This record gives sequence, structure tokens and C-alpha cells, in this order.
Amino acid sequence: LRAGMRPGLIALHCFGPPETSPQNHPLAKTPLPQPNNPSNAQVQAILKHLQDMEGHALCLGVDVKTLDGLLTGTNLRIVAVDAEEAKVDSLRRRYQAAGLYGHRISIHHQDDPTQFPAPPHFANLVIVEGEATKDITPQKLAAVYQATRPYGGILCLYSKLGPLNQDTKALLKAVVLEKSPNALIVKKEGALPETADWTHQYGDAGQSVVSKDNKVKAPLGLLWFGGPSNAKILPRHGHGPSPQVAGGRLFIEGADIIRAVDVYTGRLLWERELKEVGEYYNITGHFPGAGEIGSNYVSMPDAVYVVYGSTILELDAVTGKTKKEFKLPGEPNFGWLSVSGNYLVTTSVPVDVKFSDKEKKSSGIPLLSEINSRYASGSRKLTVFDRRTGKALWTREAEFNFRHNNIALSADTAFVIDSLTEPRLKALQRRGFKLEGKSSLHALDLKSGKTLWRTDDEVFGTFLNYSPEHDLLLQAGSAYRDRAKDEVGKGMIAYRGKTGKVLWSNKDLGYGGPCLLMKDRIITNGNGGFALDILTGKPTGWRYRRNYGCNTAIGSEHLLTFRSGAAGFYDLTNDGGTGNWGGFRSSCTANLIPANGVLNAPDYTRTCNCAYQVQTSLAMIHMPELEYWTFGVEVEAHQMAINLGAPGDRRGPNGKMWLEYPPVGGPSTKVEISIEPKDAPRFRLHSTTVKEGDAKWIAASGLAGARVITVPVEKNGDYKVKLHFMEPEDIGAGARVFDVALQGKTVLNDLDVELDAGGSRKAM
Repeated sequence: LRAGMRPGLIALHCFGPPETSPQNHPLAKTPLPQPNNPSNAQVQAILKHLQDMEGHALCLGVDVKTLDGLLTGTNLRIVAVDAEEAKVDSLRRRYQAAGLYGHRISIHHQDDPTQFPAPPHFANLVIVEGEATKDITPQKLAAVYQATRPYGGILCLYSKLGPLNQDTKALLKAVVLEKSPNALIVKKEGALPETADWTHQYGDAGQSVVSKDNKVKAPLGLLWFGGPSNAKILPRHGHGPSPQVAGGRLFIEGADIIRAVDVYTGRLLWERELKEVGEYYNITGHFPGAGEIGSNYVSMPDAVYVVYGSTILELDAVTGKTKKEFKLPGEPNFGWLSVSGNYLVTTSVPVDVKFSDKEKKSSGIPLLSEINSRYASGSRKLTVFDRRTGKALWTREAEFNFRHNNIALSADTAFVIDSLTEPRLKALQRRGFKLEGKSSLHALDLKSGKTLWRTDDEVFGTFLNYSPEHDLLLQAGSAYRDRAKDEVGKGMIAYRGKTGKVLWSNKDLGYGGPCLLMKDRIITNGNGGFALDILTGKPTGWRYRRNYGCNTAIGSEHLLTFRSGAAGFYDLTNDGGTGNWGGFRSSCTANLIPANGVLNAPDYTRTCNCAYQVQTSLAMIHMPELEYWTFGVEVEAHQMAINLGAPGDRRGPNGKMWLEYPPVGGPSTKVEISIEPKDAPRFRLHSTTVKEGDAKWIAASGLAGARVITVPVEKNGDYKVKLHFMEPEDIGAGARVFDVALQGKTVLNDLDVELDAGGSRKAM
């Protein structure tokens, strides 16, 4: 079927000799009991606690009254699980007859319903009752609780086991709503532990470009895929604002919409039409987009703030409906916005970007005029509102221009640069403008607008970001592919945020931006990005590699994410190298967002014709049992191990870097070994097919039939040699027997891997 085909055009055709008319057999539906039926009292008692009647429910241990009540009293999609096959079959037929099976409800058989492999965090409501409560333990209950959605998900346990003990309640760490000898109802309030939001274009109001989420780490596996179409989302080369994540919702912009999606299921929560809200970014050619003018929206757990011409809209995060509007006298256009606590910080009177044909050809530098435009890299005025009341607290006018990327916020301070870049100053001078004064950096009290400190010494930057952990403000630039033409890509200065004291300066340093303020490091962008010590500005010697990609890297506690051909990452936790999630690409806008315990990857590739198999939104979570492979780490000989036949590199649990041989996964440390015969066949299995062993991903690949493996050593001496074996085929004991010699001396006689390991596909 063609996308967008009207239902009236869909037809089924039958070809044959005589012309006939079809017979229609309408489906007879058997209605369910009405939702106010007295038998549904238990369901009504549950629903009074439920915030959202949409979404998903998981019912372990099937009770027909419960299922009927949920189907008639809510719009939840239900997954039910029971141990009795006959009951499962009967209820499938019941709900098929009611026209509900397959789209409102599915029913599964499992001997122990509490062992059903439900996805984590997906269910707004989980009910455990009947036979499913038999032999339930705190550990089983904790596993079931994993399926309950954070931010208000409800778990109901109906059991004859009596009150649950204190250990169970501590295990759940939930808010108890109701408790009796035979029932427990708890709510999973707030966020998952050790997770964080991504509320702004660059992560937070300080523009750190780093997520504080501690759950998202390699290896990652699929949580869900699909979700709403990308047809209304901005195109890839326009570099629209990055998606934002707050309170279990992902917010993304289109040319005419703002959309909210459930982080844990991909379900569309709401879509608000705002005509031409993303007009500036709706461009298919390479274009700086939000990288130059900033984002036009900010997402908080309670509200989304959107620049909409001369109005800032406050949208309810739950419904998308307008809660409040912010305006200024004379109704100038707003240019940019940010939120810190209860302060809404915004700019107005954007300085228009214009070209003359002559100057386009000679310099390619945007020029400035005094027009009150809608879109620009900077604005004339800075205003702070109280976002609770909508009251404007203060306004400040620039001497030159407040560049939007040069505004970073702490909890109580706005750091801003009032300047024009040197290329723009020269362009204006060529036009006859005479500008006096010096560029200046200011720290302003958010509540009053009072100047806390200022400097006009060596103010040059086009990007400010702030680290609250170190109270460090970084003046730098963000020159990189598809960024603004007048971006700075050389020099950095670090200041103490409270006082303005210069902590260090490196005027000659060249780099790609924007820079990431990550714990004790500053990480630069680009292929060959590197790290500086955040307290001294000195290079650490650490670097990372990536393949082609026109977006910029963003960071989290455990990963860098970026486009590296396909969607890519760098494993920071193990310093393990660069890897890929094969099959799909990330956007030209950074859209691999680690937040709320999930790697969020909404489809931001509309108009892309790159040859990738998968074009869909998806989300991934940490799955330690999965394998992953990397490249690009340079290691010394004493730190390496050799993984024969592997598809890439990976650091082992003892810190050793296992390097693939022969190389297929990407550039990394060269392994100088030789194998006889050279054409010894390789085998490569997925590590989940290895039945036993501590490092299954090492044993899952190898060589079969190698006679001699020569590994050069740095110098003569004593060496400990550790060899890994696995029989990949079911050939039987005695079918493959061999000796092992080191330096010509036999050290193992009659090694029979299948016999000695206890079977095939068992590592030893």
C-alpha cells in the first residue's frame, strides 16, 4: 500500500473466468459487561490511582472480571499471562468474539506468569493475582516491578500471603497507596534511580553538552522500535534543535508541530500543531540551523517552552495544551530561551542575518542589520521571567549583540558575552558602520540582573558553557562541519564562575566544538577529538576516533554518542573505543540522547537517501548479556590480547584490550602476528550461542585448523601464555584432538576440547 492511500482506494481483487459478486460475512461481536457493573469493583479501586487511562497494562494471573473491567473502563492495551492453557484458549476466543483480541488485548501462556519476559518499564499498570501469586518471592516481585513504568506506574498485588515483609517494601522503593493482609498497591513515583533529563539543546541550561544519566552504558539492546512517523519531523540537513527528554517524555520538533512520545514504549502522547514553528530549520541543504541560532524550545518535566514569534508559549508537558503566554511591551520577536529553576531566560529583538551578493562571494560571512527579525544568531535584548507567574523580572540591552550560544546559566547566574565576532565587525566596517567599545563577558544575577563581575580582556568566544561541579565557565568556540561560518575554532579561557578569576588560558589551541564539560575533562568534537584536563587546560593524551558524520558528539556518564557512518558511540567506561549500532544512522542533528535510563534515538532522518537498512525511531537500554565491538584504541603491547576471528576490538574485564585479528572492524592498534596456514578457516558465532564460560564473546570466534601462530615479543624473558579454546561444531569427543607446543616444546598432550570442556560451544 502506498503511504497516504485513502481507505476507499484499498481493495481485494480476485481474477477468474466468470464475473461474480463478493459475499460479506460481518464479524458478530459479543459485548462485554458495562464498566459500571458491580463485579468490577476491584478494577474501579485500582483505577482511582491511575493517572493515565491510555498506555499499557500487564496482568499476571488472569481474572476475567479484571480484564473485562480494564477493557471497558480504560483505553489500556493489555498483555495478560496465565498458567492454565485451557483458560488462555477460552479467553482468547472470548475477546476475539468481542472484536478486541490482537489490538486491545493479547493473552499468553506461561507456567509461572511472574517469569514472563516483559519489557522493562513499559506498563502503566501491573496486576499480579490468582495463581500467579503462588510461591511469589521478593525477588520475583522485584523482577515484575521492573515492567512497571516510572513516573506514576502502578503495581497491584492481590495475594493470600499476608502483609509483605519490610525487605520486600525496601526492595521496591515505592510509595505504598494501599495495604491490607491480602493486597498491596504501590506507585513508582518519579524517575528511575541514577537517571537524568536532557532539557536543552546542549543538555542543560549550562550548555555542558553532557547528560548526567548513569544507566545508559554499553552494551545496549533494543527496548522498542517504531513509534509515530517521521513525515512531520524536520529534515536532516536543516540541523533543527536536538530532541529533548524530561519526565519520561521525548519532545521533538517538526516544521509545524511539537510532539511528545513516551520514552519507554514509543507511544505518541500528544502532537501540538504550531504553524511554521520550525520554519527556519525546514531546509534540505546543508545549513547551520540550531547550531547557529540555538533552539526555539526547552523541555522541563512540567512544561515545554516554545518561541513562537513575539510570544513564548508554555505548553503542558502532559497534554501539550497552552498553560501560559509570555510577552514583552511592543511585542518584539523572541530569539532564544533557556530555563534554570524558576527563571525563564530569553532574548528578544534578534539581529537579522543578511548577505549582499558581493560579500557572499568574497567572504561568505553573514552581515547584521537593526531589523527586528525572527531568526538570528544573536539578539539585542536579554530578559528574565519568573516562569511561575509570567512576570518579567528584568531586561538588559546589549552594546553589540548577545549571541545565543554565548549564554550559559548556573542556578543563580547568567553568563553572557556582549560582542560581535571579528569577521562580522570587519563586514560592517566595510559597509561604513563605525562601532565603538569592546567586547565584554558578564556574570549577571538571575533574580535582579545585577552585574556580579565583568571583563573585557580577551573576549573572543562564540560558545560559553558552565560546569557546576567545578564552578568553571569556559569561553571557547564551536567551529565544525555545518556550524556558523564565523564560529571560533581556536583558543580557550576558563574562569571561576563566582568571581571571574582566570583559571587558565590556551590561546593557540585549535579544536572542533562545541566542547563537552565532562567531569574532570573537556572533550572536543570531530574525528580525532581529544581531551583537556578541566582544571589546568593541559592535554591529557586521550583521543577518540569516529567515521564520517555531520552531527556533533554529545556525552553522558558512560558514552559519547555521534554519527560514525552508522549510529555510533565511544565506550567511556572502559575506554573501550568507538562502536556502532549497525543498520541505522543518526541524524545530522545530534539525536542519540542518553536520558531517563534510555538511549533515545527518534527518527530525525526525513529526506535522507543514505543507504541504511533501518529507518525508524527506537530506544535502547543497557543489556549486559549482549556483545558489542569497537575500534580505534591505541594500546601498548603489554596491554593487548589477540581475539582471533573477532568482528572488532573490545576491552576485557581485567583491563586487557582484545584486538581483532585479522582486522575487519576499523582502524586500531596493528597486531603483528603470523598464522600457518594463512588460509586457516575462521569461525564467528554470536556470544549468546556459547553455552558456558566467563568471557563468551572471546570464545565465540576463532581459527580452525591453524598449525602455527607466531606472536613477536618485545624482549627475551619469561612470559605467561593464556590460550582460549572452544569447539564450535557438534562433532563429538575424539573427532578433533591435538597437542599444543610453545617455542617448540609440547605443553599440552592430546587436547580434546569437546571432551575436556564438557561439550561443544563451551569455552575453556
